Amino acid sequence: MQVEKWVTLKSIDFTSGVLKAQIQSETGRSLSLNIGFVSPSTFRIVVGGKSSNSCLEKEPGFIEAGVKSREGVFCLESEKSILEVCVKPFSIKVKNSLSSEVIAETRFHDPDASGSDLSPGCGFDLQENRQVFSWRLFQDEHFFGLGEKFTDWNKRGQLITCWNRNAYGAGSEKSYKNVPFLLSSRKYAIFVNTTSKVVFDLGVSSNFSHFLVVHEPVLDFLVIRGDSFADILREYFRLTGWPRPVPLWSLGLWVSVFGDHRSGDIMHAGRILGVLKEAETQRFPLDVLHLDPFWMGESGYCSFHWSLEYFPDPEDFLNKVRGYKIKVCLWEHPYLDTNTEIFQEAKTGGFLVKDKSGNPYIAPLAFRGIKTEARGSRERYNPAGIVDFSNPEASEWYKEKHRHLIEMGVSTFKTDFGEEIPEDGLFHNGKTGKEMHNLYPLLYNRIVYEVLADYFENPVVWGRSGFSGMQRYPLCWSGDPLCDFDSMAATLRGGLSLSVSGVPFWSHDVGGFMGSPDPLLFIRWLQFAVLCSHVRLHGTTTRLPWKFDQRTCNIARKFIRLRYRLLPYLWGEAMKVWEEGNLFLRPLFWEYPEDQTTFWIWWEYFLGESFLVVPVLNSENEVKIYLPEGKWLEFWGGEVIAGPRWLQREVPLDKIPVFVRENSVIPQVRNPIRRAEEPWETLSLDVFGVTSLEQRFPIAEDMFALLRAQSAEKEYAIQLQAPQSRDWILRLHDVKEPKRVHTEPSAYWLWKDNTLNVFFKDCVYFSFCTIFA
Repeated sequence: MQVEKWVTLKSIDFTSGVLKAQIQSETGRSLSLNIGFVSPSTFRIVVGGKSSNSCLEKEPGFIEAGVKSREGVFCLESEKSILEVCVKPFSIKVKNSLSSEVIAETRFHDPDASGSDLSPGCGFDLQENRQVFSWRLFQDEHFFGLGEKFTDWNKRGQLITCWNRNAYGAGSEKSYKNVPFLLSSRKYAIFVNTTSKVVFDLGVSSNFSHFLVVHEPVLDFLVIRGDSFADILREYFRLTGWPRPVPLWSLGLWVSVFGDHRSGDIMHAGRILGVLKEAETQRFPLDVLHLDPFWMGESGYCSFHWSLEYFPDPEDFLNKVRGYKIKVCLWEHPYLDTNTEIFQEAKTGGFLVKDKSGNPYIAPLAFRGIKTEARGSRERYNPAGIVDFSNPEASEWYKEKHRHLIEMGVSTFKTDFGEEIPEDGLFHNGKTGKEMHNLYPLLYNRIVYEVLADYFENPVVWGRSGFSGMQRYPLCWSGDPLCDFDSMAATLRGGLSLSVSGVPFWSHDVGGFMGSPDPLLFIRWLQFAVLCSHVRLHGTTTRLPWKFDQRTCNIARKFIRLRYRLLPYLWGEAMKVWEEGNLFLRPLFWEYPEDQTTFWIWWEYFLGESFLVVPVLNSENEVKIYLPEGKWLEFWGGEVIAGPRWLQREVPLDKIPVFVRENSVIPQVRNPIRRAEEPWETLSLDVFGVTSLEQRFPIAEDMFALLRAQSAEKEYAIQLQAPQSRDWILRLHDVKEPKRVHTEPSAYWLWKDNTLNVFFKDCVYFSFCTIFA
C-alpha cells in the first residue's frame, strides 16, 4: 500500500461549529475536509467531497457546536464529546466532554525499531485510489460488529473485509451480510458511510494501531459516542433507519420440506398437506410453511410460476393450507435463467444489469435445480441475467411478479442469494457493479418488502444477504452452515456479531443446512434456535422432528412448545426493538459493560432483557457458564445462584442452561396453542427478585396488561390491570413461606419449594399482597 499521508490543514474556515479546510499531503496534494457534529453524540468526517455511495437513510446536516481554538488546535464541543483537531501535524482526539478522558485518537505515526511505520496513518493510497484512516489501538480495547462475521467474537487482531459474498457456510471470514459499523468497548462506534468495499485492520499490522481502508476516493465516516452501547445503537438507527415491526405470527415455527423433497420424498401439493396433517397428529405447533425452488419445478428459476406438475391447482392448495391457519413463504432469487421466458421479457424491457457492450450481463448465478444439486454436480448454477433494481421500471416490473402470488394467498418470500454481483456490471443509475455490489442486497430485499407492504401492515421477508440499513426490511437468516458443532458455534458468533451491527431479527437453519444432523446435534441446535428471535427447520435432508427417532421427536416437541409458551415474553421483547431501539439477542457486555470478563464471552447471550441462554455447543454435553453480578434463577429447577460466578455443567439432552435475571417478570401462555395468533387464555407471570417495577406486557398481538410490583423485606404487593378477562397464575420465586396472603378477587394459593403460586380465575384485575414470616 503506497499511502501519501495527510500532514496539515490549509484554508481553514471555522464558522457555525463546522471545520472546513483543505487537507494537504506530504507532496502538496490536497482534498476538501469537513468535520462537524451531526448530533450531540455523533460527528462526521468527510474527505474529498460528497460521495455518491452513501447508505444513510436521510442526510443529516451539521449542527452548531461550541467552538474554541488555541494555537494550532481547533476544538468542537457538544454535550457528549470534545473534538480536538490539530492543524499540523494533522490529528484528531475525541474526548468525553464531562471527564476529558481521551476516548479515541488518530495514529499518524506508528514506527517500529527501524523507523518503518507499522500502519499507514491517515492519507490517500495512490496506487488503488482509496482512502486510509488510522486510529490508536488502546491496550484494553475490544472490537465487535461489522456484520454477520463467523470469525472469533472479539474482532481485535483480525482483518475484516466488508464485501458481500456467498460464504457457503460459516467457516471463513466471508459473510452474506456485511455492515461497516465497528463497535469499540470504549463506547464509541465508527460507521463508514459507503456502499464500497471497506477493509478493517484491527491490530493485524500493528499492536498499537487499527485502521480502515475505503475503496473509493472519498472518505465519509461518522463516530458515534454514547453512555451505553444501546445509546450508540439508537443513534446508528437514526442515521440508517429504525427497525421495522414484525408480525406476531413470524415468531412461530417456520418449517421447510426442501430436504425431504431433495431426498426423494417428492413434495407435491398432496404430500405437503400430508406433512401439515402429520404436524397436527404429532402435536407440533407451526406457523409458516417454506416452499423452496421446487414450487416452480425442477429448473428454470426464477419464473414466478407454479409447477403444475407438483401443484396442479395452486389456489386450491393455498386455500387448504390456509385452512390450517398456516402462512406460506415462497423461495426466489434475483437472477433469471437465460433459458426462461421471464429472462427474455426482462431483456426486452431493459430490466437487466448490462455488460460493457450494452447486452445483459450473463453470469453463472441461477440455481440449476434440486435434482442436479442433489447429485453433487459441480455445475450448480446456470447462466443468468441479473435484475437491475437501480432501474425504477425494473423494480416495479419485479414487484408485479409477486402480486398475483400474494393475492393468491402467499404471505412472504424467501429472498435468497443477492451477494455475488459482478464488479464490471453496468447499472441503470450509471454505477458499476463494484459500486452496487454491497448495496444490491438491500435494494433486492427492499423491493420485495415494499410489495408485501402493499398488502400487509407489518410484512417480513426471509433474506440471506444484506447491508447497512437492512434492519428496515426484516428479517434474515444465517445462510448455509454445515451440520456440525463447529458450524453451530460459528453461527452463534455470526448472529451476535450481526446483532451488535444493528440487525435485531435473525434466524438460522436448525441442525445446519448442508448435511444430515444426528439426533444430538439436531436437538442442541433446536434448543439454541427456539431461544432466538426467529426459528426455522430447514436443510438438505429432512428436519421434520417426527422423522427422527421417538426420543428426539419428544424432546423437539418439548422445546417447540416452550417457544410457544414464551410467546408473550418474546413478543414483548420484539416490540422493544422497534419502540426502544434495543437488541433482541444481546451479548453479555451489552448489559454488564463494567465487567471486563463479559467482553470475551460469546457462547452465552441474553434473549431480550431477562433470559441468559447458554447453548450446548459440543457432543460432550458440557458447558462453562459465567453469571455476572446479581441473583440468577435457574429456569428449569428454580435454583437461585449469586454472581459473579463460573459454573461447569454437564447438561442432559432434554435441557439447555437458561437463567432468569433478578428484577424480572416473565409472562407465559399456559393453555396449549398451535399457532402464535391463537388466544392466550391462561397466562402465568413468573416474578423473580423484583423490588420495584412497573411493566407493560402483551396478552395478545395488540393488547397489553400493566403490572405493578413492590416488595420490602417481609412484604410483596402486586397489582395487574388487563383489558380482557382471562385466567392468571402468579408465581413468586425465591420467597419465604407466607404468613398471610390477601388477594382481590379471592384466589387459591400454594407455597412450595420457595415459590408462591397464586391462581386467579377469569378476571381483568387482580391485587395481591402477602406478609412473610
